[in-house]
Amino acid sequence: MNDNPNAPLSVSVIMPCLNERANISLALDSLLASDCDPRQFELIVVDGGSTDGTCNILAEYTARHANVRVLNNPGCSKSKALNVALQATDASVVLRAD
Repeated sequence: MNDNPNAPLSVSVIMPCLNERANISLALDSLLASDCDPRQFELIVVDGGSTDGTCNILAEYTARHANVRVLNNPGCSKSKALNVALQATDASVVLRAD
């Protein structure tokens, strides 16, 4: 990664989700444990309307991690979630985590 803290965001990891209460913390923790500079790495979770408490967990992560963003996916499909995330980022590299 670039050592310049003023460099533009370089990596976005996008993760669609729906009702993942049982798994979302483990998935987020594993991605956030990377050695990437959090100023140049963002994690975009696109939720399709979870009703199982996933949104509460996601709110905790966004409160603790400035590089975690949660977007809504009113279309509820994985392909629509990916499009929502792609429209929301300007990173030079985009990775999927799903």
